[in-house]
Amino acid sequence: MTFLMLKNTFYVFFFAKTHKPDKHFRPIVSGRGTWQRQLSKFLQSKLSLLKCEDPYLVKNSNEMLEFVLSGNSDNLLDFSVDRKDVYYSLPHDILLKSVEDCIDMFGCVAFENSVGMAADIFLEL
Repeated sequence: MTFLMLKNTFYVFFFAKTHKPDKHFRPIVSGRGTWQRQLSKFLQSKLSLLKCEDPYLVKNSNEMLEFVLSGNSDNLLDFSVDRKDVYYSLPHDILLKSVEDCIDMFGCVAFENSVGMAADIFLEL
């Protein structure tokens, strides 16, 4: 593993990829120690107040594995999962509308009191 790091900035490190002969390294960018990391932690702590009613939500890989091994997947022939660029491929307008709907279900005033700011300002972050 190789590191390139500057204080309070993103840093890049590389993992070797032995299974792809034309691409020897996978670059990983970390935001640890940056203002983006602090903002992310703040947003996540406030978003965790909201309950997501998504029937397709997969909380972790064990949940998916349990489904496949449970026998409830008799009609499942094959599936593939690639998480590369997942966040960036989400339609942001639909995602923000979903968060706004969750805030409404939680109660807008209750959410604003919990996070210490107006919901529309929170959504701008």
